[in-house]
Amino acid sequence: MEMSGHATTFRTWKRFITTVVTLTVIVGLTLIAIQANSDAVPNLPASGSIVLTAYGQLNGADSFGEPTSVVLSDAQAAALRSAVAALPRLPIPSRATLCMEETTVFTIAVRHVEDGVMSTTWRAEAELCPAPGFLHPNKPPPWGVRYCPLGPLITSFFPKGTVAATRLIFKLCRTFDP
Repeated sequence: MEMSGHATTFRTWKRFITTVVTLTVIVGLTLIAIQANSDAVPNLPASGSIVLTAYGQLNGADSFGEPTSVVLSDAQAAALRSAVAALPRLPIPSRATLCMEETTVFTIAVRHVEDGVMSTTWRAEAELCPAPGFLHPNKPPPWGVRYCPLGPLITSFFPKGTVAATRLIFKLCRTFDP
């Protein structure tokens, strides 16, 4: 009689563990599928002019000044699109839950002319917080990329002697990279 009690307990635990493992595998595969689909969108749009804005001065604890904007050539835009697309997407919570300040290090804006009017159709902001910083698009789904690897490319688009604050942040990024 006592043996059948052990057999029943063993079968119950075996079913429980099998169920937990099965659910873990299903959840894991679902997350992989979601991540694979989120990598496809939203990259920088394939068309439109790209305007990159960076900053020359740190005005205080949470603001940069002296914005400088450049419109990228087709070759520069292609290089930036490729570089951003190559960075792994990091699903992250909203900036509001992580940071009290939102200091913008640089922005990428994609603009189109429609009916003779220039408008921004896509925008991403590189924020100082959370360190070492993430580039966030304004369109869902929420994702970010660490922008530090973009430093040499981004700063190469600006004339020497400009955007000193943005260049400084990219130098600080090196302290976070392994």
